[in-house]
Amino acid sequence: MSPSFDILSEDCLDTLILQILEVVPSVRIAFLSSLGKRIHESTARVLFHTLIIQDDEQALLSSTNASFAAVVANPGRYAKHVKKLIVRDSDTLTRASNVTLPDDEGFASTCTPLSTTCLENLLKSYSNLEALCWEGYLRPPDGLCEILVACNSRLRSFSYDPPTLPISQRKNLVKWDAPSLPLLADLPITTLRLSWLSQTGTRTLTSLLRDLGEHSTLEDLSVELVWLDDPLCEAIAASGRKLRKLRLSTSGTKLTDKGLIAILEGCDALEDLLLDQIQGRLSRALWSKPSSFPMLHRLRITISETGPSHSWTTDHLISLEYLPTAGLSEVSVTRTEALPRMYNDVPMYDPTVDDAISLQPLPAAMQRMLREAKSFTTLRCDFWMCSITDIKAILDGCPKLESVQFCLDAPFSKLLALTSTFANLSNLKQLRVSVNRVHAPGKPPVPLPPHDPPSLPTSTDSPVLKSKAVLPQLLDFDQMQNQTCLAKADLSDPSMPLLRDIKRFVRKCPKLEMLEWYGKFGRGSWAVKRAARCSKISMNVSVEYHPPKISDSVWAMTTREQELETSDMRWIETVRSGQEWTGEKAELLASERQVNNTDAGAFDGADGRSGRNRGTAKKIRASSISTSSSNSDLTPLTPKLSSDGSPVQVFSPLTPPHSDVSFSSDQGLQEGFFVVPEAPALGPVTPGKGRHRSATTSSNQDSRAREGFPINKGGRGRGRGGRRNTSTSGMLSSQGQGFGRGERSSKPARGGKERRAL
Repeated sequence: MSPSFDILSEDCLDTLILQILEVVPSVRIAFLSSLGKRIHESTARVLFHTLIIQDDEQALLSSTNASFAAVVANPGRYAKHVKKLIVRDSDTLTRASNVTLPDDEGFASTCTPLSTTCLENLLKSYSNLEALCWEGYLRPPDGLCEILVACNSRLRSFSYDPPTLPISQRKNLVKWDAPSLPLLADLPITTLRLSWLSQTGTRTLTSLLRDLGEHSTLEDLSVELVWLDDPLCEAIAASGRKLRKLRLSTSGTKLTDKGLIAILEGCDALEDLLLDQIQGRLSRALWSKPSSFPMLHRLRITISETGPSHSWTTDHLISLEYLPTAGLSEVSVTRTEALPRMYNDVPMYDPTVDDAISLQPLPAAMQRMLREAKSFTTLRCDFWMCSITDIKAILDGCPKLESVQFCLDAPFSKLLALTSTFANLSNLKQLRVSVNRVHAPGKPPVPLPPHDPPSLPTSTDSPVLKSKAVLPQLLDFDQMQNQTCLAKADLSDPSMPLLRDIKRFVRKCPKLEMLEWYGKFGRGSWAVKRAARCSKISMNVSVEYHPPKISDSVWAMTTREQELETSDMRWIETVRSGQEWTGEKAELLASERQVNNTDAGAFDGADGRSGRNRGTAKKIRASSISTSSSNSDLTPLTPKLSSDGSPVQVFSPLTPPHSDVSFSSDQGLQEGFFVVPEAPALGPVTPGKGRHRSATTSSNQDSRAREGFPINKGGRGRGRGGRRNTSTSGMLSSQGQGFGRGERSSKPARGGKERRAL
């Protein structure tokens, strides 16, 4: 007698059906029609749980999505199974971004975004909807939340998270004011993810959280806003009684210690805290100020290498030693690399990083904190360089570690010699290491894209094929047992470890599954496979080498950004029918906002920037002119680069250290690496009368900094020497003299001999 599916629960049966359909998708029709009612219902729950639709009315009529077409054709049978709806940009729009249309041809004929009426009809059909994710660049209708309250009373998750745009294109995307957002207080929302809101939208979010108050059901909150400030953090704390997971991200400077302390002291149930590329104005003593901490299980802090970063961005990390480690299972302080640039499908990385986050040794206070954390199972700490002594001290104090990631300030071979230290980590499964480029001479392999390389040869030399030619020929263990030196093919990369050394190391780690040398100068990974039954230290271990490879997510973001950088983004201006929100509730909330925002200086017009009242006429100041020279031509405040400097910077993972760089381009081509051209030396600037001021006002600079745009500031008088605006990862840049305090500038400082010379 064959076993019956009736003994299985719905969740167990759904999991089983899902795995079957992933392996054999062609059986879905048979499961829906030929195997009985229970299999039919389970298959329908799996197939129609998540629907992805395009923000295009024309695409809805001719949708190629089988699940969506089935729901439209038979809504009475299948619409009730839809639990999650994802709205993305139309494929027509993304294709049109790379096509130059005639001047008389508009985008209206190319794509028609979903009107408010059409979207309302769709949401009415999905009465059991629990999650809505808006992932399109075009703003949703302003009255979307009113529709959700009226049509989807079971909604538990709401997300507005457009994909990341290149910095050069961010000014084209209009932020969402989200005027109807406070209405979500009437729904049992447990998950809320919001990004790219305007200043007005940030205030409506604050209003929503205050309305939720102590009766809030929020458990997962993600906020990525330029205008993230202390009042919003206080509202998060007020509604965070059940909050378990929190992600904060901002490129603005409104966040201070006060806001973060309010969250740490007010969210007692918080278990997972992620500070993702926080700028703000956090002080050095931040983590020593809270009077109480939640019982955190995971603390993750990420810092981007791309910048621009303020000089104080990482100051708060100094006080992390005051963070209680009892109960913590994961601590992560990592740096996020810039996306690679693609040239003929060959990824090339920029080896420079912002001065504020240049690679520094691990502070002694952090080492003491990490080595005393007995409960850690995951440790990721590649923001600082760890010496061999640091690694020994930390690993000896954390015997429960299962996953480790750090930056090594020593050759990779030194790591493989720490067999006795890693042998004590009986649960270690994953070890990821990046190496300071000073200790990794040679040419690293070029990371491979996710897709397979072309099988047919091309008429010209392929950079991908050439990069594969220089990969070290790792021999089998039987062939390398008696090998005592590098093979001839390995001479091009002396940093690549031998396979026998890798095997000797992994034999001492009884549960190690993956050893990876990652990063811009990474050499790849080694997958470990063991016999089903073996002793703790077994000779029967196989190791398979994998060259560096770009992940699917990084590849998708890289290609998307490259396409958007070359487009004019005219499709961003597409107008949605019914975008504006009208009605009694709209007027009521608008009047409440006017009452709450009585300060006239809080609004600055259409762009939503705060600051002075820009409607007031300003006195125009004449440019400062040097009178110390008889030359009648005016000297510009910012000198221009000479004609010898190339405006194009070459990005390459193959760029050698400064000590190895030759300024001969011919030699660089023969050696097989690309030389990053340095800007030519700037001549002295003739000082003018009065104070040297930039043409951009300080208020505009602050606004651009909050929006995430790079700005160049001049020196601010006497003070500590500044650094150059770029430095190579792992190498300190030279210190300048006479620059302003903590500023990166190419101008001479005011004051000193230059000022007295006037």
